[in-house]
Amino acid sequence: MDQAVAMAAERLDSAAVVTNRRMLRLSEEPLDAFRAYMAQFAVQQALRLYSEDVIGKVTRFSRRL
Repeated sequence: MDQAVAMAAERLDSAAVVTNRRMLRLSEEPLDAFRAYMAQFAVQQALRLYSEDVIGKVTRFSRRL
């Protein structure tokens, strides 16, 4: 059980999960704060498209096809 919990907690530390958790927390913020966040979120997602971990996952997936 301890190992399963540790593995699950490790998966929750990824960049995508952290970003999505932040987005959910901000959903109760005023509209202007949400808009500012979404603008920054869009920039960060565009930057992540070319990050090493995303490219590595895409490469591994495409090799299976």
